[in-house]
Parts: sequence; structure tokens; C-alpha cells
Amino acid sequence: MKKIFAIIILATATLAGIAQNENDALRYSRLSYGGTARFIGLGGAFGALGADFSTLSQNPAGIGLYRKSEFTITPQLNTSSTETSFFGETASDSKYNFNLGNVGMIMNLNLGGNRDASFLKYINFGFGMNRVANFNNRMEISGFNDQSSLLTQFMYEANNNGEPLSPDELDQYGSQLAYYADLLVYDSTANEYWVDAPNGGIQQRKMSETWGTINEMVLSTGANFGDKLYLGATVGFPYLRYEEDSRLQETDPDGEITYFNSFTKRDHLVTRGTGVNAKIGMIYRPVDFLRIGFAVHTPTSFNDMQDEWYSTVESEFDNGKTYSEESQTGRFSYKISTPMRLMGNVALILGQSGLISADYEYLDYSTARLRSSSYGFYDENDIIRKSLAPAHNVRLGAEWKYQILSLRGGFGYYGSPYIKNLNASDGSKKTLSCGIGVHEQGYFIDFGYVHSWMKDDYYLYDASLVPAASTTVQQNYFAVTLGFRY
Repeated sequence: MKKIFAIIILATATLAGIAQNENDALRYSRLSYGGTARFIGLGGAFGALGADFSTLSQNPAGIGLYRKSEFTITPQLNTSSTETSFFGETASDSKYNFNLGNVGMIMNLNLGGNRDASFLKYINFGFGMNRVANFNNRMEISGFNDQSSLLTQFMYEANNNGEPLSPDELDQYGSQLAYYADLLVYDSTANEYWVDAPNGGIQQRKMSETWGTINEMVLSTGANFGDKLYLGATVGFPYLRYEEDSRLQETDPDGEITYFNSFTKRDHLVTRGTGVNAKIGMIYRPVDFLRIGFAVHTPTSFNDMQDEWYSTVESEFDNGKTYSEESQTGRFSYKISTPMRLMGNVALILGQSGLISADYEYLDYSTARLRSSSYGFYDENDIIRKSLAPAHNVRLGAEWKYQILSLRGGFGYYGSPYIKNLNASDGSKKTLSCGIGVHEQGYFIDFGYVHSWMKDDYYLYDASLVPAASTTVQQNYFAVTLGFRY
């Protein structure tokens, strides 16, 4: 069971395999709402506050609180670093990138906002883009493995429980490349495959770099009823790109293994896809200082996921011989359905002095699914059902105002997607954020910063052969929002 469960570990940050699998379903289900600098400065706890473009991807009822038309744009600088520990050795790597966290426009229709007798005060329309996930990262894992090699896994796969596969039947992105690179050898007398150092004694080093984001195009509408009830709806069109390049190198550092010197296996994957979802929400203000919100997100249906991938193996031996093998480029189209989300929100408005807000979000990662007309994904979906679990996410935020200046802070906790005791690190994520803003009558400028950290386990290959590497991923986001009201 451990062998099956461990496949999904650290799915959001690393490539565990070339084929489409449960890693993809988890990766594209774990969102970190971004957008405007005010939004991230408050820790994303904006569900009951509204009047911020980011809420169109969170609680769309927030569009109902706009009283003017508005345009916003948010450039961001993101940095990430990963620290790892493997067989007592530590390693680290980092990466930074620029992207666009938000761009959008709100169009306000005043239907009687100045007339006390009018129940329908405003109708608003919004369209634009919010970033909801960022995949940019680098990772290095290094350690001396005295238990196994990646070639050990290839050997077991090729021997097929005592019924060895022919070379043409081997995995063309793994064991077949090792076979033609002289790393996996067939003994016709014993009728079995063997490899050098099946019990380890090798230095392993894995380098992985990932790129990409999920950005969501939104079309939203909402209304203000009597300055008490605010309703809104969003149709979201998320589009994603994920790319990973990983290299696993194994060497004989002391020259104690006969014939074998080193090999490097490289895997490259590019994923593109677009999807659609719907969101509805409400905010109710029973008294001036209290707002209560609720939102429902349908599952996102990514109906045109496209993967392209290839692998290479390079080997070197003590006698000076070298081999280089490359697979064909694989291509596959499939679908992913992510979990439904339920949100509850509350905010206290402290007059002109500031506010305190809180969000609660529930989703069940075990309901994510992979689908294709040409492949059943029965095993992969079974792993999702048995290994993933419901998660509870909490976001808290506060803002203090003095004249045109606002100071903000926030905290977020994103629950583990894994069943209890699946791995040593639970995979939950925490965030701390802060921000400052200047708001004038016709324009505003906000600055926001958020720091997140997450600990998780990562397996270089089959978990029954190799212990987990412990990883700590830390990310920082710096955002500036420029906004204009008219």
C-alpha cells in the first residue's frame, strides 16, 4: 500500500512520472488565490468584503459592492526556494519570476443609488484575469544511497515477477532506454535482467525545475439590493501551462562498482489546458458593521488537457564507453475534473478605522478525477479516492485606515490534501502577508507581500525501494496594484 500511496507525494511541485496520473489531478486542484495587492495583503480573506477584483474568482457577490467603475492591473515578482534532506545530506535551490497577478475592469450601472426608495441600487459587470496558481520552482536533492538505484526499479519492472519482458515490451521512457544504454542487461542463461549496484552504493542527485501558472479569465455580474444583500455570479475560464525538466544522476563516487561509472536520466513534460467553471455567491449585511458571505464553486472541467513528454538516458562506464538514448515524444489528450469548493465568510467593519475578516473554505481532493475516451484511468482514480482527503482552509485578515493610508496583514492555513499518516510531512501550507495602500478619490495604489511555506515528502522513484526526501518549499510574492475609478 505504501508503494501505491507514495506516488502522489509532493505532486504539486515535482514530476513523479511521465504518463498522466494522479499527480496531475492534485496539482491542478491546489489553488492559491492571487490577484490584487490589497487581496494578498489581507491574506486572501476577502470573501465578505467585496469591491476588489480578486473576489470575482472567490466570492463573486463582492462585485455587488462596487459603486463606481474601476480598472486595475497588478504586476508581481515571485520567488521560491526549496530545501531538501536525503540520506542525511541537505541541498537547496531557488528561482524567481515576474508575472501578471491581475488585470480587470468593472463597469458600474447606478440604477438608483442616490434614491433611498430604490431597492435595486447597482448592477455591475466585470471581466479580466486573476492568477490562481504558480508553478515556478527549482529543487535539488542529493545523497549517498546505500539501499537501491533507479536501475533497481527498472530491473524489477523488466523481470515482471519471473516472466521477463522482451526489449520491445519495456517502458520506452524508462527501462527500455536503460536497456539500450547498457545499464539493464539480459542474461539469457538465467532468463532474467540484472543491473550494477541493485543494492545501492551510489551517489544520487536530482535537479528539477518547473514553470507555469493557472490564470483564470472571469466574466462576472452582480447586484446591490438595498445596500443589504449582494448577489453575484462568475463564469471562469482557467487556462494553464505547466512545464518541468528533471534530471536524476547516479554516480559511483569511490569507483567500487565494477564496470558502472554513471548515468543521467532526463524527463521533460509540457502540459497545456483550458477549463470552465461557475461560481455563485452572496453577501448579507444585517447591520452596518457586519457582513456575512457564502460562495459555491462548481468543479472545474479541464476538457482539453494536452501533454507532451520525452525522456533521455546517458551512461558512462569504466572502460570509457558512453551511450546516449532518447525516446520518441509522447502525446496524449485527456480531461481533469477538480473538486467543488464551498466557502463561508464573515467581516467586521470598524467604522472608518478598518476591518477584520475571515474566510473558511472546504473541498474534498478525493473527488478529483482523470478521464479519457481512450484510457480508463481506473487505477489512478482509485489512488485519488484512497489517498486524498477533504481539506479545510482558513484565511484571516485585518486592515487599519488613517485618512488615505491603509495598513494590512493576514494569515492563511491550507489543509493537507492527503489522508492522515500518509507521509511524515502532512503537506499543509501556511501563509503570512502584509500590505500598504493609498486610496484617493479617483485612483489608488496598493503594495502587498505574502510569504508561504510547506513541508512535504518526495520519493525519487518507487517508495518500496527508496526512503523519502524531506522538502521545505518557501515562496514569496511581491505585488503592486494600480487602480483607477471613474
